[in-house]
Amino acid sequence: MLSNMSSLEQLRLYVTDESSNSQNQSEHTCRLFVTHSNLHEMQFLEIRFDLRWTIGTVKEKLMTHCGTNASAMRLQLFDDSTNNNYNTRFNSDNSVDDGRRSQQQQFQNSGGNFKSQQEHSNNRTTELSNDEAKLGYYSPSDGMRLHVIDTDPTSLSANGWLEDLSKVEKYVMSDEAYEKREGTYRQWARKKREEDPTWTLQKEQQKLRNQRKNGNNNNNSNEYDIDDAIAAAKEKMLTTYASFECVRHVVSGSRCEVNPGGKRGVVCFVGKVKDTAQTGEGEEEEGKAEEVEVDLGKDDVVDMPPSLPCGYWVGVKFDEPVGKNDGKTPCGKILIPECPPMHGSFCRPDRVICGDEFTEIDEFASS
Repeated sequence: MLSNMSSLEQLRLYVTDESSNSQNQSEHTCRLFVTHSNLHEMQFLEIRFDLRWTIGTVKEKLMTHCGTNASAMRLQLFDDSTNNNYNTRFNSDNSVDDGRRSQQQQFQNSGGNFKSQQEHSNNRTTELSNDEAKLGYYSPSDGMRLHVIDTDPTSLSANGWLEDLSKVEKYVMSDEAYEKREGTYRQWARKKREEDPTWTLQKEQQKLRNQRKNGNNNNNSNEYDIDDAIAAAKEKMLTTYASFECVRHVVSGSRCEVNPGGKRGVVCFVGKVKDTAQTGEGEEEEGKAEEVEVDLGKDDVVDMPPSLPCGYWVGVKFDEPVGKNDGKTPCGKILIPECPPMHGSFCRPDRVICGDEFTEIDEFASS
C-alpha cells in the first residue's frame, strides 16, 4: 500500500501513527481533514481542533489556512469513512484510528484529489451553523472531513484564481521588441553562426568544458603574471625609498603624524639601510639590529641595521602605546631613547607628516 502513496502521505502516516507514540493527543482534541469549495487541488493535511472551541473560533482558525473570511464561511461536517466506529482511539487495546485510516484510504483512491473526493461523497453529517455552539456539540471524530464553503462571490479563491495558472496574465514580448534588445541569446547565436556556419550550442558547451579542463595551465600562467607584477611593484617601491627626496620633508625632533591611523608622536631620527644590507620585507616592523653605534644627531641620517629593507626609514616615538617596540634592538641597543614599551616604530617616510600642529591630543580637554 505504501508504494502507491505519495511521499507526503507516507510522511504524514509516519508522524501521525499512534502505534509509534509520536503524538500525545488530548481527549478534547480531534483531527479533521479540511476541504474547500474553491480549492480543488489544495491538499490540507489533518488539522487539530479543540472540541471546546466555538464554531466561530474554528472559522477563525480555518481562515489562516484557506484565506476565506470567517463571515463568508459555511462549515459542513462529513463522515467519509465506511466504518462508523470513531471511538477506537479511546480504547487502550486498539492503537489504530479506524476512521482516520478509512479517510486516508479514500484520499488515496481518489488519486490525491479532494475535488474527486467531494464529488463522490454523500455522507454529510451535519451543517455547523451555530457560531456560538461548541465544536464538540456536533460529535466530530478523527478522520472526518470538515468542508468549507466560501459564500463570497468576490473571494480571491473563487473561479480558480488561487489554483488555475492559466488565469494569470503572462508577460509576452513581441519578436520586434526582442530584436531591438542588446545582448540577447538570439544575437549571440547569430554572431556565432556567422563565424562558424556549423556552430551549435552543443559545440559551444563542449568548448567550455575543454577550457575548464585546461584551466590549471591558464591559472599557472596567471600566477606568473601576478608574481611579476608584485616583484615590479616592490622594485619600484625600493627605488623610491632609496632617494633622499623621500625624506626631505622629515625633520628629526619635530612633531609628526603617522598614517594610516593618525598616530601622533615625535621624530627621533631619520635612518637609511644601505642597498647591500637588504634582507627583509618592506613593511613597518620592529628593528632587529645588530650591535651598532647610532649617532642621533638632529640633522644626521643614521645608518640603519641591515635587518630592514633598503632605503630610508623614520624612527618615531608615539604619544600613546600604538607602536611596535620600545626603541631597542633585540641586542639591547637603543635607537629611540626614553621610549616606553609599544611606543616606538620604524616607518617609511611617505607615512610621516611633520608639523607643529600635530600636538599631543588631550582627551579630557574641552572642545
